[in-house]
Amino acid sequence: MAEIVTAETVLMQRSDRASATIDEVTAVMDADADAYLLIDAIGSVIWARLAQPMRIGDLCEELTVSYEVDAETCSRDVLEFANDLVRRGLAVVA
Repeated sequence: MAEIVTAETVLMQRSDRASATIDEVTAVMDADADAYLLIDAIGSVIWARLAQPMRIGDLCEELTVSYEVDAETCSRDVLEFANDLVRRGLAVVA
């Protein structure tokens, strides 16, 4: 499947998706699929930042400063996660 999100993409959470964070794990409800997605601690940080429109490249820069991760690994992992969110209908291009 083609990648939708790039470093230049501005992405945000869909406003009609409910989520809750407990002990650094976030559950995002997908009412359309009658399911939810559990997101780990770093994914929860990304999800929280996407509450407002955010350029993915800027998000990666923030994460490389805050966490011990190199830019290439961060970019690869964030892009994979962001594309998954879009494919699941949990995030949209702003």
